[in-house]
Amino acid sequence: MEVVSRDEFNVWEREKQVQYIKDVIGEESVFEQEIDGEKKMLLYGKVKIEEWVNEMVTRRSVRIYPYEPSKDKVISRHLLKDMEGISYIGSVEGRDSIRLEDSMLGIFEICIMHLSDEDRRWPIVCRFYDDFGSLEALNDRLDKLRAQIAEAEAESEKLKTKLQEQQTSFQKIEAAMEKRRQDLDTEYEQKKAEAQADYEKTAAFLDQKIRAVQRIAGKYGLPLEELLPEDTENAEKEAAAGMGAKALTDYVWSYLWQKKGLQYDPSVVARFLDSLHTEQLTILWGEPGSGKTSLPQAVAEAIGAECRPVAVQPSWSDNHDLLGYYNALEDRYISTPFLESLVEANQHPDKLYLVVLDEMNLAHVEYYFSEVLSAMTRDDRTLTLYGQTQNANLMRLLELDEQGITAENCKEAKDICMKQLYPGKFRIPDNVRFIGTINMDETTKSLSPKVVDRSYAIRVGVLHNHAREELQEEVDALPKPEACTIPADSFRPQNPASLSGEALDEDQKARFTAKRREIQGIVDLFQDISVVSNRFYHYIDQILLWNPDIDVDWLIFDKILSAVRFDKNNVEDAEELEENLESKEYLLAREKLREMIEEVNDDQAEESYYWR
Repeated sequence: MEVVSRDEFNVWEREKQVQYIKDVIGEESVFEQEIDGEKKMLLYGKVKIEEWVNEMVTRRSVRIYPYEPSKDKVISRHLLKDMEGISYIGSVEGRDSIRLEDSMLGIFEICIMHLSDEDRRWPIVCRFYDDFGSLEALNDRLDKLRAQIAEAEAESEKLKTKLQEQQTSFQKIEAAMEKRRQDLDTEYEQKKAEAQADYEKTAAFLDQKIRAVQRIAGKYGLPLEELLPEDTENAEKEAAAGMGAKALTDYVWSYLWQKKGLQYDPSVVARFLDSLHTEQLTILWGEPGSGKTSLPQAVAEAIGAECRPVAVQPSWSDNHDLLGYYNALEDRYISTPFLESLVEANQHPDKLYLVVLDEMNLAHVEYYFSEVLSAMTRDDRTLTLYGQTQNANLMRLLELDEQGITAENCKEAKDICMKQLYPGKFRIPDNVRFIGTINMDETTKSLSPKVVDRSYAIRVGVLHNHAREELQEEVDALPKPEACTIPADSFRPQNPASLSGEALDEDQKARFTAKRREIQGIVDLFQDISVVSNRFYHYIDQILLWNPDIDVDWLIFDKILSAVRFDKNNVEDAEELEENLESKEYLLAREKLREMIEEVNDDQAEESYYWR
């Protein structure tokens, strides 16, 4: 430890001087206490006295060693001598006692309490003195302190007064806020009670009016869709699940085979049911006598639906032949069997209606069916029957009925009925599916790409005896079909964008995604000879949400190949595609494509033709 000089030591504060002594001697050698009101510091150490004699005098040297003495922990007389605040230990010649000498300021006094043995450890007592200077200075200091205390107490009283004022103000504000809250609660309860009373009154009034309108609509056979439109968003979420794709197919197939004696391949039934779960036109084609017309009629009977056949005439050339027209001279709408089927479906929204256009290609489909095809692809599904767009006033009809129908108001009542049954804007009901049967011969018209793009073509074939015998065994193994009615909501097409996250479980999502990826791979193979529209993916998603286990081979056959056109210029692309289909084991589609290729290569046709 560095030893300081006297000059350095004398300018230190008392605490620093005491700490220095502690550091030099060692903390274990220092003990502070207060005795008789005086502060004392006891330094316990070993005192060693050395004597030497010269010619004139005998001198002693006194050193204080800590309990663990070392060379750098020694307070010698030479260090203590003349240091202000520290007395040093001196010696007197010829004496065996130690004389004490005070420093000039006399702050410390060091006493040797006892000394008899050099080897014994002796306590050294240091007595502290508080040096406040003169009494006058002490009194001045006390006066200043008292003044500061008085000033602080006065300031404290001011702060207390201000705090009390703020507390009083806060209490007033709090009381006002509590009163306002109570007033608002009372006002809220009053308005709530008034609103509830108004709501109940309005609800009772509307319920009364709705019942009256329902009564009058039922009396005159009018639909209520325009007045009370269906909540399609909630209906889509709440549509009855019904049976799954496999169970429904087995049931309908067994019903047709055992109850109706109609022997179809199960794939035909499955594909037909798949198409009913989409917004497409379903086309049934095949050789005469294969049961194209019987299929929708028998399926409707099996599921409790209604089938309404409409015979297409070769003379049909525009929408009026299918939908009818407004006769301005007679001020009434001239309807058709097709439109009457839609009106009937509108009146029975819980039942599925299959409207069958029998031999639909006797006339050009795109001529007479274009308005319906366009409406089917729009969200509003609306047909324009005539230019008058005003809605039928059912409330007025209710008034007339209550007054009694007379000769004077009969025409007005008839006009309201006509406009309600056949409004200028007529929405195709959601519970309607359109089905067309076609034959391909010299008396029929070909289908345009627009019609094919919006259609799901299903080939209905005739079973051979061997196939019929094998399928009979499968049918016999199925449960006996019982009468079953499936609500129209079960056939409502589902769209991925409208489904909530919980609508599909993880397994369904995985199957949907895997099948969608497989179909996309097939579409990519066809890109050189056929391009699919965005509408294709919309229909495919609707099918997959209903039946994620669809047979992709038949899907290629029905939906993709029906739109394929090629000639000798790109027949090689078709042949390469045939090899890819065979390698992926889509054998039904491959066989159909092979027939189309052979027709082009053998000059049987300039362009490939699907409908054979």
